[in-house]
Amino acid sequence: MANGNFAGGSGTELSPYLIEDAHDLNAVRKGLNKCYKLVKDIDLDVNPFNIGEGWKPIGGVDNAFTGVFDGSNHVIQNLYINKTDINDAGFFGVLYCCKIINLGLINTNITAKEYVGGIAGRCIINNNKDYIIIDHCYVIGNIIASLGCCGGLIGTSNGYTFDSVIIKNCYSKGTVSSNSNEVGGISGKLHSSTILNCFSDCNIQANAYAGGLSGSINAYCCITNCYVKGDSIKASVIAGGLTGSANVQNIIKNSFSISNILCLDRPGGIMGDTPNLLKQTFTNSYWDVETSNQTISKGGTGKTTLEMKTPSTFIDWDKEKLENGKGVWILQDGQYPKLWFEKPPAKHLFKQNNQYYSIKSELYNDSKFQPITELQGKSSLSKDDYNNFGIDDLNILTQNMTVGTETFRPIDKFTGEIEIYKYTEK
Repeated sequence: MANGNFAGGSGTELSPYLIEDAHDLNAVRKGLNKCYKLVKDIDLDVNPFNIGEGWKPIGGVDNAFTGVFDGSNHVIQNLYINKTDINDAGFFGVLYCCKIINLGLINTNITAKEYVGGIAGRCIINNNKDYIIIDHCYVIGNIIASLGCCGGLIGTSNGYTFDSVIIKNCYSKGTVSSNSNEVGGISGKLHSSTILNCFSDCNIQANAYAGGLSGSINAYCCITNCYVKGDSIKASVIAGGLTGSANVQNIIKNSFSISNILCLDRPGGIMGDTPNLLKQTFTNSYWDVETSNQTISKGGTGKTTLEMKTPSTFIDWDKEKLENGKGVWILQDGQYPKLWFEKPPAKHLFKQNNQYYSIKSELYNDSKFQPITELQGKSSLSKDDYNNFGIDDLNILTQNMTVGTETFRPIDKFTGEIEIYKYTEK
C-alpha cells in the first residue's frame, strides 16, 4: 500500500503518478497540474472518506484540476459526498484545461448545493484555445443538488466553441435529481460543449429544465450519436428526452430517446422548449412516441416502438464511424440502437447429470425445472443457444420466483451440485 505516497511515477504524461489506494487518490489534490494513473480499483468506503461529509472534491474555482487523470479502466467505488452547503461537488470540484479518461465511478452517492456531478461539479474554459476532454468514463449512482444544475457526469460546463468541452464515449446510470432547475443524465447545463457517443440510463427529476442528457444547452452545443433510456424524465415545467431547452444555436444529430416524459407544461420527446427554434439544427434524431407518452417535441421526429426497433428508421446512422473505422452504432432488428462500446449481458445456462437447464417459467413443470430438450446431446453450445435459453442475472437463483400458485427459490429445485455455463459476447 502506498498510503498517499503513490506507487511510482513522477507526475508527467510519460511517467504519471501511480495510484493504488484511497490515500493515494486523496493526494491528487496536492498536485493539481500533474498526471495520474490508477493501477488498481479503489474503494472509498474507508475512514475518513466514508464518514461525516465524506469525500472532499478535488480542485475549486481558484485552484482547478488542470492535469491528466487516467483511470486505466479501473473503478472508484463508494464515492460519498454529503455537503448540502457547497457548490462544485463531484470526484473533482472544478476542471480546467485537462483530460479525464478511462474512469468508472460505481455506487456513487453525492448530495450538495449547486453544480454537482459524478466526475466533476463544473468545467470551466477561459479562452478558445483551451479544452477539457472527458473520454471513456461512466458514473453509476445517485446525484442530488438542492439548488440544481446537476448531471450524472458533470454539473455544468462553460466553453467557448463547440469543442471547448468534449464528453465522449461515456454513460451514466442511476438517478439525478433536484428540487430546483437544470438536471440531466450527463450534464445539468451545457454551454459551448459537445456530447458525443454517449448514453444515459438515469431517472431525472427537476422543478424545471429536465433533460435525458442535459437539462439545458446554451450557445454552440452539439449532441451527436447519443441516446437516453432512463425510466422517466420528470419536471413541473419544461422537460425533454434529450434536453429540456436550447438557447442560441445548437446541433442535435443522430440521437434518440425512449424515456417517459412526465411534464404538464412544455414537454417534448426530444426537446421541451426553445425561444429560437429556427436556430436549432436537428438531423436524423427521433423519440419513441409510445414509451415517452409524447406526440410533440421542439425538433426531432416521433416514431412508434416498432419503427424505433427497425434499423432502416435511422437514416445514415450506419455511416457514422470511429477514427479506427469501426461503426458507432449497433443496429439490429427488434432492438433499439446501441453504441459501439456496449456489450450485451452475459448469458448463463446450467448443467446437471448431462442435461442443460435454465431458470425460466416456461421450462418449469411438475414442480421442477425440465431439461432443455433442444440442447440434449450437444457437446458444445452456440451463441444462439445461450441467447434463446440463457438468463442474464444469476441472482435470480436465490430469489423468490412464482409460477402459477407456487412460490420458491430456483436453487432449491436442484439436488446436488450444478455446473454454470457462461457466454459473454466479445
